[in-house]
Amino acid sequence: MGGSNPDAAPFYVYVNIGEYTSTGFQVDLSYNIYPRFTIKAGLTETGRKYGIDEDYKVESEFLLSTDVNFSMTYSILKYGVDISTFYKYTGKYPMFAYDDELEVFYKGYEGDYNTMDISLVKSFFKRSFQVTTGVKNVFNVNSVTSTAGSGEAHSGNSDSGRLTAWGRTFFIGLSYNFNKY
Repeated sequence: MGGSNPDAAPFYVYVNIGEYTSTGFQVDLSYNIYPRFTIKAGLTETGRKYGIDEDYKVESEFLLSTDVNFSMTYSILKYGVDISTFYKYTGKYPMFAYDDELEVFYKGYEGDYNTMDISLVKSFFKRSFQVTTGVKNVFNVNSVTSTAGSGEAHSGNSDSGRLTAWGRTFFIGLSYNFNKY
């Protein structure tokens, strides 16, 4: 929700949801070429129906969003190294927002976006010690287009960015498994 001054920082108001119903499905597939190669893929479809607080008298139909994920791991057994890639498509996410000038709710959305992580794992001492390094958010996604929660519903300035992630990150991790057997 934003004010009428386009230079002012947006502010938000949270409204109680009287009723919330969700429905959907998830399908996951996996394929192994043991022991070197693993591929996984998934699809999720989620529908949300909101019955917003009775003072606002808003009843919605099911609003649908789709997510797709894919991962692949390749093991180089001779060197004890696993290379993994994780990809996710997050579909357009419909939602309601409030126009404070017209005092009405309207259907808006957060835009779709793609993320990818890549990691390399090197194992030592019969896989009890591992060093992991990689990059998260390869595409450097910081914000997505949104028509809900920023600007007015009927102004030419209703599309804006909504913070999604902090950007690309490089990492390194160490782990040791204390296992007697």
